[in-house]
Amino acid sequence: MDRERTPIKVPDTGLPHRMCVSVWFAQPGDYVLEGDRLVEILADDVVFDVVAPFSGRLVRIERDIHDPVEPGDIVGWLERVDDIDDTDEEESEEAGGTSD
Repeated sequence: MDRERTPIKVPDTGLPHRMCVSVWFAQPGDYVLEGDRLVEILADDVVFDVVAPFSGRLVRIERDIHDPVEPGDIVGWLERVDDIDDTDEEESEEAGGTSD
């Protein structure tokens, strides 16, 4: 089943400083809820978080820690998951297990 994938972008903060990825709070394969912190961006003395715009699964990281970024850059990809509670059952089916 194909799921919608959405780019995780660096927002335009209006900061004139150089920015870089500081910390990833999730790793590929991790499930996150809407509003969860995904990645921390450092701009000189200012730090801000990019949060999950919806509940889903982080499927890919495009920028590693210390990589420079600019507003609009894609740092990762999030796959929409409608019901996080159903993910265990889907993973079991994908691994060859059965669902009751």
